[in-house]
Amino acid sequence: MSDDRLVEIVLIAIILAHVGALYVAFFRRRGGRPIRLLNLVEGGGTAIWWAPDIGKLFSGYYTEYVPFFVLFELAVAISAALAIAGLRVPSFVNWGAFAINTVFVAFALWFMFSFEMRMM
Repeated sequence: MSDDRLVEIVLIAIILAHVGALYVAFFRRRGGRPIRLLNLVEGGGTAIWWAPDIGKLFSGYYTEYVPFFVLFELAVAISAALAIAGLRVPSFVNWGAFAINTVFVAFALWFMFSFEMRMM
């Protein structure tokens, strides 16, 4: 399996997780709990993924937008963890982060299926 195909499969799984979290939140009447859990997993996973390259992240090795994305995901994970732990985090923070992440993933899916990429 190529790296491109693996990224496509992961992105499809993430967007399906977003759809599933919305379904559980609205139709199963679970409130924001599934949204907070998905934000924690997604934001924490992104932060953990980038942790080994933290030195390169802020040295100009990557494009200037990547550090902002990683910091956003770290903030998403922290706000979700605080909300899960019972601290008062405004619900619009977690719902907004969820919406932004959904747009990020949808855009990445569109990009992957619209353009041929060769990953190195």
